[in-house]
Amino acid sequence: TKMVQYGGNTPDRSVSAFIYTALNKGEELPFLKAQEKPVLIALKGAAKEPVLNTEKISVPSAKIAHNKIMHERDLHPFLTYMAYYNENLKCYTKTIFHEESVKSPKGMDRWLYPDMVGVRFLHAELSNENLIAFSKKFDTLPIKLVS
Repeated sequence: TKMVQYGGNTPDRSVSAFIYTALNKGEELPFLKAQEKPVLIALKGAAKEPVLNTEKISVPSAKIAHNKIMHERDLHPFLTYMAYYNENLKCYTKTIFHEESVKSPKGMDRWLYPDMVGVRFLHAELSNENLIAFSKKFDTLPIKLVS
């Protein structure tokens, strides 16, 4: 096999595209298509191994209704999916129904509350045992909030 070098901002995507294109051309590679839609590529030797997590990640389906008025809240399932799987965010989200707020007369607090909030538990991503033990010595654990 020949060695290839990829640079740039997303070398992992460049390699993935190279493998996908080579498989479509019928080139001999140590990879095979394990699944068509969505395309899942696996090592030939690893394709027969049992998979621990067979749960399929579902992307929210989008149906375009030209005669329906879309509201911002209709996008929340998509935003939740993106927030969870985006490398920069990786956060859990929650929709806030500010219509049920009792702090002020109806409609007066409309812009005071965000529609969605997200949280990322940074301490859960620590891999070094010393860092984990160090972070637990504080009263509050490191988290990141987004809205």
